[in-house]
Amino acid sequence: MFPTPHMLRVRKSTPGELDDFGNASGSTSEHDWPVFFIAPGAIADIDDGTRDLSRVAYSVGAPKSDLVPGAYDSVLVDGEWLNVNGIPKDYTRGPWGFSPGVVVELEVAHG
Repeated sequence: MFPTPHMLRVRKSTPGELDDFGNASGSTSEHDWPVFFIAPGAIADIDDGTRDLSRVAYSVGAPKSDLVPGAYDSVLVDGEWLNVNGIPKDYTRGPWGFSPGVVVELEVAHG
């Protein structure tokens, strides 16, 4: 349908059982993720001297598939691992005669 000219790397986190101290043990795995686009995100840097948080965000469009990262996963963009911001937005339920896919927002906090 639409070309997927970009390939990103996803680090998927899988929760495991609790250890003797009540901490969740888990595992991570990585896989490639074909995407339509990588665009500047809708979240801008916060220009306020009273805040320590600075967000750098991207919006990534991709076909809906099992490869789409979830809320607890990370994506490698330009050599930096970025956390998924929320859950992917699913645009495949529209009245169109095609499936436009999903949008995943990525963020990283500095500070």
